[in-house]
Amino acid sequence: MPKVIDQDHTPRSRVGLASSMLLAGAAGLIAFEVVARFITPVMFGAHPLLGRFVAMATGLDFVANVAVIHVLTGLLVLPTVYVLTIRRLGTWILPGMPWWGSAAGYAVFIWIISQAAVLRIPGGAQDVPSLTGNALASFFAYAAYAMTLGAVAHLLRTWRPAGAP
Repeated sequence: MPKVIDQDHTPRSRVGLASSMLLAGAAGLIAFEVVARFITPVMFGAHPLLGRFVAMATGLDFVANVAVIHVLTGLLVLPTVYVLTIRRLGTWILPGMPWWGSAAGYAVFIWIISQAAVLRIPGGAQDVPSLTGNALASFFAYAAYAMTLGAVAHLLRTWRPAGAP
């Protein structure tokens, strides 16, 4: 088992933790976009229509403002929740649980939250026949995001340069 190196609470470790969360979030966003734009349309004939639902919920312009919300959520909010709570909660509930266990649980959690939000938006469930394809597409995109986020956060947490003590 690799030794965990982010346990001290010095200012330097906080900067390292913040940059690790940003890097993990960026990697997760890239994975999400690749799966959502290229893989799920082939697998399910649908892709996550998350931007449309966010635009409907907020009344914002689809292109500019929704993209900003998507990027900020993927870079800041979701990685912070994962690193500071979910990863620690998962290992507290099941000691010895591997990183991919908490990442998989987080994928299910954020997918359920997104589906609950979509169904509460007026008109969000208007395409009931296609909702199954969109729901599966969004699940695969969120799973790609969470697993990539978890993998990068784990690697950054346990990685040491060659020759380091």
